[in-house]
Amino acid sequence: MDGLKDLSTDDLIELASRFRLQGGVVSAEPFGNGNVNDTFLLNSDTGNRYTLQRINHDVFKDPVSLMDNFARVTRHLSQKHADGQTTLSTLVLVPALDGSSYITGEEGNYWRVTEYVPNGLSLEVPQSREHAYEAARAFGDFQYQLQDLPGDPLIETIPDFHNTESRYHAFLRAVERIPANVPPRRPISFPFPGKMSI
Repeated sequence: MDGLKDLSTDDLIELASRFRLQGGVVSAEPFGNGNVNDTFLLNSDTGNRYTLQRINHDVFKDPVSLMDNFARVTRHLSQKHADGQTTLSTLVLVPALDGSSYITGEEGNYWRVTEYVPNGLSLEVPQSREHAYEAARAFGDFQYQLQDLPGDPLIETIPDFHNTESRYHAFLRAVERIPANVPPRRPISFPFPGKMSI
């Protein structure tokens, strides 16, 4: 994983050339502020823009299954959108030259490309109640649209990652391990009535 910031533009263009892009890539630069994957913005000589992303395989131990999930979900949502079953649009995965949803590079890195989403907004933390509401509504709609996903269930690539009950109990165990003589840096609270607050 180390040294990705040292990738040259030529390195990124070489990686991009292994995908079915429209036009040749003329520039590649770091993009966004993600704290898990490394993302780069690609500009082509046809005016098309793409995001090239390195999947962090220290976090996602099974990137092949992750990409299987990613491809199935985006294909399903794209088809529903095309059929008029939803207004929810989705990322468009650009296949590699061999037709797969990703490539492998040096040092075991996995890379994917999606079409760039213009005018997108990604917030690290909601800035208002309306932002939180819209995030929850979008997530609910996303889940609803996947209820008819054909085939086997999606592969759980990080066990219990979305298991709220498990995370809550892990939180309680962590709080219990705080030595009594060590005050927390700030008050620890949980936002549900009847739950602990110290």
